[in-house]
Amino acid sequence: MKILIINAHLNYPGWSEGKLNLTFTDAAKAFFTERGQPVAETFIERGYQPEEEVQKHAAADLSLIHILAVARSTARSQIMERSI
Repeated sequence: MKILIINAHLNYPGWSEGKLNLTFTDAAKAFFTERGQPVAETFIERGYQPEEEVQKHAAADLSLIHILAVARSTARSQIMERSI
C-alpha cells in the first residue's frame, strides 16, 4: 500500500509552531515505513508543485492530512467573545 502524508500546518510564531503536526507526521511515517509501506510526504509550508501533488495523490492508496484543528475552535471562540 502506498501512503501519502501531508503536513498542512502553517507556522504562526508565538502561537502555533507546528510541533504537534510534525509529531503526528513523524509517527505516521515511522509506522508505515516500519511495515514496509512506501511513504511520500508533502509539507505545505515548505512549498509544493501542484502537478507533483496530483501524481502523489493518484499513486497513493491512503492519504493522511495533518491540519491545525485548533484554528477552527479558536476562531469560533474569538467570534463568540466579540458577540458577547
